[in-house]
Amino acid sequence: MNISFEYPYGGLIFYTDEEKAITVKINGVNGDFKLICSLFNYNGEKIFESKDCIKPVDSKATYRLTLPIKYKGYYKFTVRAESGECFAEKSTGIGLTVPHERSGDNSVFGISCNFWNPATDPALYERVGIRYLRNPGKETTIKAAAELKKHGMYSQVQLQGGDMFSPKRWADSKRNTAYYYQKQYGDISRLIEHGNEHWEEKNLGLLAEWVKSTGLARLKADPEAWHSGSGAAGVDINKMQIMCDQGMYDYITFIAVHNYSFPQRPESPESYWSIERLRDLAEFMKKNKIEMPVCCTEQGYPAMYDQNKCESYSPGDLVTLEAQADYLVRSWLIFISYGVAKVLWFNGPWYDGFGIQEKDGPAPWPAMMALCQLIREVDGATYIGDLKNDKNVCFKVFRQKDGSLTAAIWRPIYYSRSCEKEKNLSLDLTGTQADGNVKEHYSYVPEYIDHKRFEARNIMGNPIETGASLTIGESPIYISGISEDIIPHLHDETLFACKNVCKRPLPPSILLGICDEKPSSDAYVSSRFFPGQTRTYKLRVHNFSGEDLNDVLIITAPKQFYVFKEEIPVTVAAGQTEEYAVKLTCRPAADVGCFKIHARLKAGNAHPVYQLAGIYSPFVFEPIYGIPSSGEAIKLKFTNHSDKTHTYKMHISGRGIEFSENVQCFTAAAGQEISIALPIAGCREDFVPAVNIKLETEGCTAEYNPVIPVRMIAPVNAVTPCSVISGWDISMTAGERYNGPELFGTGSPEKLDSNVRFSYDDSYIYGRFEVFDNRVVCVKNTRRNNIDSDGVWIRLYRDINDEKPYRHFSIVPADQAGRACGCYVNEVSAGVKFAYPYTDYDMKNISVSSEIFKDRYIINVKIKKSSIEMFAGKNSLIMDIRVINMNDDDWPRFYDTGKSIWKLIKN
Repeated sequence: MNISFEYPYGGLIFYTDEEKAITVKINGVNGDFKLICSLFNYNGEKIFESKDCIKPVDSKATYRLTLPIKYKGYYKFTVRAESGECFAEKSTGIGLTVPHERSGDNSVFGISCNFWNPATDPALYERVGIRYLRNPGKETTIKAAAELKKHGMYSQVQLQGGDMFSPKRWADSKRNTAYYYQKQYGDISRLIEHGNEHWEEKNLGLLAEWVKSTGLARLKADPEAWHSGSGAAGVDINKMQIMCDQGMYDYITFIAVHNYSFPQRPESPESYWSIERLRDLAEFMKKNKIEMPVCCTEQGYPAMYDQNKCESYSPGDLVTLEAQADYLVRSWLIFISYGVAKVLWFNGPWYDGFGIQEKDGPAPWPAMMALCQLIREVDGATYIGDLKNDKNVCFKVFRQKDGSLTAAIWRPIYYSRSCEKEKNLSLDLTGTQADGNVKEHYSYVPEYIDHKRFEARNIMGNPIETGASLTIGESPIYISGISEDIIPHLHDETLFACKNVCKRPLPPSILLGICDEKPSSDAYVSSRFFPGQTRTYKLRVHNFSGEDLNDVLIITAPKQFYVFKEEIPVTVAAGQTEEYAVKLTCRPAADVGCFKIHARLKAGNAHPVYQLAGIYSPFVFEPIYGIPSSGEAIKLKFTNHSDKTHTYKMHISGRGIEFSENVQCFTAAAGQEISIALPIAGCREDFVPAVNIKLETEGCTAEYNPVIPVRMIAPVNAVTPCSVISGWDISMTAGERYNGPELFGTGSPEKLDSNVRFSYDDSYIYGRFEVFDNRVVCVKNTRRNNIDSDGVWIRLYRDINDEKPYRHFSIVPADQAGRACGCYVNEVSAGVKFAYPYTDYDMKNISVSSEIFKDRYIINVKIKKSSIEMFAGKNSLIMDIRVINMNDDDWPRFYDTGKSIWKLIKN
């Protein structure tokens, strides 16, 4: 047997004045069967049940039932068919609301979908009151956009990947150009978003070039059209700054952000994903004199519904259905109060819990009905301020179109409301949601109330009792009958005053582009140099003006580089693009760091651009598996990346380790890798495996600090050197030699160093991680299995050639309150990058503890030896250790030892 529902026009959201009838279809039935229908309200109370004996026809039956619902909001309808020992069950959400006349183009309400059914979903979204809906595709989905227009909605398009932005596609022909697209479809397709979270090509300079060429075409077609650059992950200020340096903001008309703060509360300031980081965006815009609307084109809280696995996220990342509804309303109210012009809630894919409707058809989850009522409460109203007379209460006030004052109020109680309730720490730190002793409601006496007109409604829009006080909690309450006396006491939280695209003069029609011919996969530093290496850069000049261009292209680089041709005469016909090549060579001895390679026109009106180039060390030590003895030699590899032979002079020194020869001279042919033996004169047991090398050749001098990989697991209590995982993530942490983009928030690149030691006894493997971090950001309950938190991963492999680990432990040093007692460990599924657990590992075999300090943290881990597989005669492990460095301003940065063999040594 199988059960399905028949969906009427508008789906299973009914208006109060309509018949609330549902039709059930049952197939594959042999003989008479019993049909049990149950209806539950939003609080989970059963309010109706029917039992009928059904006679099928040709193994099929159709059953129509009118439901006795009268209160607005969400209901769950469940059907069970029983035939002997066979049965089938099916449930769906049902919603009840009132008609609503949307506020038009000023509406802030939209839904962002990866996919939707044009035949059924638009009518459902129209009933909700949605104004914007993301198209499930690119510029080819005009038919779907036209269908939306029939329902009073506009299409939002997110263009992603490949050559979707390239000038050849958008500016060189009259077919599929941004100009003609905007001219023909601008009235049905709004909010064009060029890219998704800065992932396109993983090259910010190239992405800026593409967006500028596309944006210029759109501006020429319609200077008041809504189009953005890449939707930023959270508030990704540092990437935004690089795009700003390239002049991109002159070519777009709104800023798109993706503030996914799940599973933490919407009010949480932790993590650069949070809504609170919009304050940083406001500061960034003010600093760079950027005035344009800000839109949150993706936001959402995935919820645990009926998934049996989560392909992208941990169960702890998913909130309850009730929390999803509450967080949706609270998020939207915060966005509105901050002045965000448009918000599109992410509604799919359902297998990750990102739904607010049923995956089988047009029927609501609780969050959809909460959104339905929110729209009816504030769509067309004007936010005028927050009342802050009680720190326990969020109180946002609106002026309605009829002049009356209303408000939405709630009290945040938990840091998050994950479906794993034991992780949901209360704000006052008295316990967790799972403890059952947290006070979940608060008695609040509202001020500035006209008691004759005072009314209160719950999140679904139904009346609640009012008296001298209101009982409030996590779920927002709407109140009306507010006195005008409240006005002088309100605090305006608006961050972004600009709500509409304003026509402005066209930016320069000459565009420049610069990028490495073979870029590396890093958003910041997509050009990687080793000392002596020559690389080819591509420089493009786009002439979108009406006149031929004759100018000189000027390339400048820091002293670490030699530019073969610093000035290139350029001739570009009107409407054409020309590409030029220039070679750059890194000096044969050059300091490691991050540097800018600039390009500009000598006389032309074009924004200058730059490519971020990283210089990396030519030295690599081979691993050691014990403390080197006097007379023993360790091996240092050096590669000459230049195209000619060089003779080098090397000065080497260490801490706690002495070399027999502190100065060595050697010669390396072009492209040659050589191995240099370094005899040891003496070595302490606790030596520091970071070595200083000063390299001289052809008048160039540079210093390098390669790390000796210590890959030893010593007996407990033995004095041993630590393994060092250095803070050399070139894209953000080039230390004193950093010359990359200006960093937001921290003001300088984050520095991270960590010391790692492993030991063993007869029963256990012990690990100790001491991580020196100038900014410790610990969040216990966070996205994607803790990659958005400081912490440590231990990955174990059966073979050195294995691609995936068979054990993957993720350790976070603290809970949301920064308490070391909240240190915890999870096991990451081998087949899923970010999701846990779904593994057979018994977590009783591993224990962790931590200590938290201002500028560092320590993690201790204890693993039962019998629970993991040893390698090569059971005297070694194959491990990759990752230290994760999180801050509030950017993506987390990863520091890895790399997959290598760690040997157990004896006393």
